[in-house]
Amino acid sequence: MIILQVIDKKWKIIKEIGGVEDMKLHNFTKQCNQKNLKCLSFVDFVGDTYFNEKQIREILKEIEVLQEDKQVNQEIVEIIQRGCLEALKGFNYYLKFEGE
Repeated sequence: MIILQVIDKKWKIIKEIGGVEDMKLHNFTKQCNQKNLKCLSFVDFVGDTYFNEKQIREILKEIEVLQEDKQVNQEIVEIIQRGCLEALKGFNYYLKFEGE
């Protein structure tokens, strides 16, 4: 299970957004890679992946593309969107995909 969290610059967890099963996320990132998405293609479903504010804003653009494709797991898209919006509420907040 990959856990999506919002953290601050001292690595403190601000909010845990939700979890995604490993294989579902693996398939999701393959779809992102096929669409040449700059950020979501690089989520590591084994290790941890971090995104800063600039990258989070790019992810929100990528989400718009993904929302148009009904073959993409929209539950994952929604979880990531919630995480992005939550991270942008604070100063120096990051989006963390915590791998296994």
